[in-house]
Amino acid sequence: MEYTKVYQKVVILWDITVEKIREALELNDNKRAEELFKSFQNIPEKNAIMQKITQEFLEYNKFSTLISQGKIPLAYALANAHPIYKESKLYKALESNWKKNFILAQKYYIDPKGMDKAKEILAPYRGISEKTKLIQELFIEGDVYRRLKVSIGQRDFRGSFELIKLHPFLKEFPEYTALINYADTLYIKSQKLLEENDTHSAIKILRVLMDFTDFEEIAKGLIEEVEAKHRFFNAVRDEDIISAYNILATSEELQSSEEGMLLQKQWNDDIAKANAYAVEGNTLGIKNVLSSYMNISSKFMSLATVFGWAYMIQLEQAVKQKREQQTIENGIKNYILSFGLQDQIESFYNIFKKYYPQSKMALKVQTKGSLKMWRPSMIVESILD
Repeated sequence: MEYTKVYQKVVILWDITVEKIREALELNDNKRAEELFKSFQNIPEKNAIMQKITQEFLEYNKFSTLISQGKIPLAYALANAHPIYKESKLYKALESNWKKNFILAQKYYIDPKGMDKAKEILAPYRGISEKTKLIQELFIEGDVYRRLKVSIGQRDFRGSFELIKLHPFLKEFPEYTALINYADTLYIKSQKLLEENDTHSAIKILRVLMDFTDFEEIAKGLIEEVEAKHRFFNAVRDEDIISAYNILATSEELQSSEEGMLLQKQWNDDIAKANAYAVEGNTLGIKNVLSSYMNISSKFMSLATVFGWAYMIQLEQAVKQKREQQTIENGIKNYILSFGLQDQIESFYNIFKKYYPQSKMALKVQTKGSLKMWRPSMIVESILD
């Protein structure tokens, strides 16, 4: 029966009847409510529901009176005791009025001069548990918002963003939009100044921009880049080749500068000469050519590669010259200690074993260094010594 169209129509009719009964009781028209219910009065289940609704509405007049007298907390308490009242026009009007007052109070409370007015507007709702929490949050938000305005006024932008991070609702206020727009303006201005080579003014702006969360890393990177340029050109001017090359290694932009390209050309020319000595295993020749680079940390890896190549040539020459097995083994150990267990030394070891099959030397157990740890102080004339 529950799935028949007739039953569904009866269910709809009952729901409509209950709604009309509730409306009649709101108007204190008990007679009309009884007439509306007559069609269902012989159904025990519906009788129980009707009695409950009627019982609930016994205090509805009191609810209406409390509202008209402005006793809002008591009216809400009564509505909580009789939830059916929350479907009434009176309660909906009560809620609508609350929402309007709350929005109005929000507008007043964010203005230091409007705090008293905001409290006055919300005073009738004190003591209503479900409203108290919202009111407390509003007061907290108002205090936080005023702190934001003060921090912006004092140009404490870092403090402003810390507040915004803790209280995301602040992003809804125009001050947040103004902060973001100001940061964009500062960034654009800093770029223009950098293009004009007014680095001093640009850095002043970038230091301010560092207080803006979204631009902190960008500003920091730009400042470091500008300062690196200053240090580089000062180093070039003072003929401080060590500092110049070390700074040059950290900046692609400086490598494209006229001074940077000149330094790079000098290095390329010298390394080409050093490579010519390396193919001969001539470490003294390499050292003489590259002597001015021995204290430049950014060149250590390149220096290690050149000397490592020369030492490999020395080992190969030692095998061709049929030097003593122990001498060559010593050279292999020294190479691994300086440069680590690289492919080239493993390849050489396989050749070495063909010529000295009786050797019991094991590569894996040797003390190993690395290219990264290599330093010019480790240079020796011969890897065999």
